[in-house]
Amino acid sequence: MLMSNVVSEAEFEVNQLIFVAPVGDAQPMVGKVLEVRAGDALHVYLRVYWMYWPEDLPGGRQPHHGDSELIASNHMDIIEALTVSDKAEVVHWDEDPDKSAWPMKDQLFWRQTYDLGKPAASRLSVRQNPVYMAVR
Repeated sequence: MLMSNVVSEAEFEVNQLIFVAPVGDAQPMVGKVLEVRAGDALHVYLRVYWMYWPEDLPGGRQPHHGDSELIASNHMDIIEALTVSDKAEVVHWDEDPDKSAWPMKDQLFWRQTYDLGKPAASRLSVRQNPVYMAVR
């Protein structure tokens, strides 16, 4: 397993967040690199966990979701490194003002997780009293 690799001037590292080129008019997908494997410079593959936009999950975007909010998941895929369009800057926000500041208006952030291994009704982690992020 490689910890990092370079493809067409782009370097990939474990734990790096990336944008993956969208299909059609969709928003770019965001993934977290878990592993980098390469046969050679033209055959580089990334194992990623996906981060979802709220509207891409069952139930869709809710009033408490911020405009720049993503939801981390344990949905894993292997993708070709050539599908990566850019690095992504995403911060974790734990909703505790003593531990972390509010995300900036256009800052991508995540605070919830989506577990594909759980029954459908309990896949999304939700706080008892969610903090609403209606920042426009």
